[in-house]
Amino acid sequence: MSDIRFESEDFSRKYHVTSADRRFAYDLIHPRMMEYLMAAHPVDWQLGGNTILTVRPSRYRSDELLEAMRLIEGFVERIPHYVRQDRGAV
Repeated sequence: MSDIRFESEDFSRKYHVTSADRRFAYDLIHPRMMEYLMAAHPVDWQLGGNTILTVRPSRYRSDELLEAMRLIEGFVERIPHYVRQDRGAV
């Protein structure tokens, strides 16, 4: 799959986004989500079904877990309702 380009050149440079469903990627990564991800600590995101995984080069220390969970929670909060409905995640 090729890299999906977004309106924000900064975002497209920072994040390599691929998806078999390009429409889903554009619906998921809207301007507010881009802002959120650009402001967050850099991690790699992987989504599959109802699973969200963040990956980074080193293990999370126990004192970093709450921050990691908040990062994921913020991501989930920004997923549009119609995207959740389409994916059966409501």
